[in-house]
Amino acid sequence: MKAAFPDFVVKVGRDRVVSWQGTLQPNPSSRAYLVRVVYGRRGSPKVYVLSPALPRSAPHRYRNGRLCLYLPKEWRWTDGESLPDTIVRWVALWLEYFEIWQQVGKWLGPSSHATPTEAKNDD
Repeated sequence: MKAAFPDFVVKVGRDRVVSWQGTLQPNPSSRAYLVRVVYGRRGSPKVYVLSPALPRSAPHRYRNGRLCLYLPKEWRWTDGESLPDTIVRWVALWLEYFEIWQQVGKWLGPSSHATPTEAKNDD
């Protein structure tokens, strides 16, 4: 992560959960977003936008605010994946589509959901 996103700050918790926090700016004319990527020994990385606050109506998020970057039944995280090359880059794409959604009122990015509503489950 440090090589691809050197400004991200890493923290390791007592329970061996690792989190990275840093700023992503999807394109030069976009606003900057403070994001947190959390990864434990089990499960997939979880990503949250810390600021600016996203509207509750923002699509493709779980109820707890975590970003829905992919449909788990279509793709599963494995330990062999690269966080910077997959998850963090997908977050930047998600933010790009979020900004478009704010302007046009429709999610124009890829979607596996049957309807353009937010994801209902967390994993």
